[in-house]
Amino acid sequence: MDIERLKQRKKELGWTHDELAERSGVSRTTIARLFSGNPDYPSPTYNTVESVAKAMGLSEEGYKDTMPFEVTPIEEEVIQTFRALSDEDKQLFLILMKKIK
Repeated sequence: MDIERLKQRKKELGWTHDELAERSGVSRTTIARLFSGNPDYPSPTYNTVESVAKAMGLSEEGYKDTMPFEVTPIEEEVIQTFRALSDEDKQLFLILMKKIK
């Protein structure tokens, strides 16, 4: 699936950008940029696409293909491990990653 699948689902639901923004927790501006397909805009983050897709009731399999880059298996493992951390541990992880750079 690609951005066209997200557009199709949004149309099926009859939602405006404002409604999708409210339901997904993603700003209206980001929603508009995502659906515009304009290459001059920065690529959406994984979390942005995930939030939008989930808000529209699409499964993980239904939105992974919308990413503008491929997530390697090790990156996927890092993402899943990070999500399982407590908020406090996530903050510590981010501090550690900044020091490693």
